[in-house]
Amino acid sequence: MGLFQSFSNWRAAKYQQKVANAEENGFCPDCGGQGFSTFANEHFYTTYDCPSCNGSGLFSEWQGNN
Repeated sequence: MGLFQSFSNWRAAKYQQKVANAEENGFCPDCGGQGFSTFANEHFYTTYDCPSCNGSGLFSEWQGNN
């Protein structure tokens, strides 16, 4: 269990670092400030608005939704 716990703690710390960096720069941590996310498959490629920031790409919008 110690290995799983240490991995879980590492992931949580990396996510908090990602959120802190996004807050400093003012962009959504989920889409990287682009406002959209992409999904690629071997048959098709699609783009949709980021559900976390409602397509704005702003940290303040992301923070309001979370």
